[in-house]
Order: sequence, then C-alpha cells, then structure tokens
Amino acid sequence: MIEISKSIKIEMAHRLKDHNGKCRNIHGHSWEIEFFVSAPELQRSGPSAGMLVDYSVMKKALEAIDLIFDHALCLDLDDPVVNLLVPLHVQLEFNLRTYVTANGFASFEDGSPALKLVFVDFPPTSENLAILWMSILEKGISTPFVHVCRIEVKETCTSKAIITV
Repeated sequence: MIEISKSIKIEMAHRLKDHNGKCRNIHGHSWEIEFFVSAPELQRSGPSAGMLVDYSVMKKALEAIDLIFDHALCLDLDDPVVNLLVPLHVQLEFNLRTYVTANGFASFEDGSPALKLVFVDFPPTSENLAILWMSILEKGISTPFVHVCRIEVKETCTSKAIITV
C-alpha cells in the first residue's frame, strides 16, 4: 500500500460547553490538519502517471475545510451561546437544526467579517472534528482505488487526534 499526505493550517475558535476545565470558555487554536490517501499502486497512465493522486486534488479537498472553518467560531448547536449569537427567528428561518442534522454542519455569516460561525451537532472536540473533516475530504477525493485512510488533527503543538480506517 502506498500513502501520501497533504496538510493545511487553519485558525478556529471553539468551546466545549460541558467541559470541566478551561475549554468551556471560547478559545482559539491554530489547527493543523493532515490527511493521508492510499492505494495499492500508482496510476500507470494519463496526466497523473506515476502518482497516487495529484497533490492539487488533495489541496482542493482541503480548501473545502479552509473555506468553512478558517477564522470561524465552531459551536455545538445545543450550546446556549448559539442563542446569544444568532437570534431564534434567524435559526428558525434558516431551519438550522434540520440543516445541521442532515449535513453534519452549517456555516453562518451575518454579512460582515465580524461573525463567522459554524454549527455542528456534537461537542467540537479535535476527535469529533477529525471525523467530520475526514468525511468532507472523502467527498473531495474521487480518484478510483484511492481512499482517505487517515487524518491527523493537531489542536495544539502537543495534542492531536488521529483517525485511521
């Protein structure tokens, strides 16, 4: 099996509403996301001959995460802070809970660069975010026989979550 990886760094805040320590407060991290793809052999012909997959394909898959999550505040939809930041009538108009349940996340911007929110239906821990981000990356890699096999999400320089399939 052959593996290659691609990574990005994003800046994102989050809060763990039920945490017993400092993480119950809104705080931010410089997140590093590295994902790995694998296949039994390299492509034999065409423009990607000699490659597992073109790194530009992997970069594009990561850009989907960057676009949504970079410089955002990520909150569990059940966090009471959501009601402070997004009025209930806007939540209902947007059908926020249904959208998050169906899609795994929802992003919301109030039209200014001052409020970029991402809502998820789970506590936004590095482990849960790794699972979500892996599913986003899997949708971005459509090369036959190549699959996303691992993601590493560094929340801090000393802490990371690893998901391997």
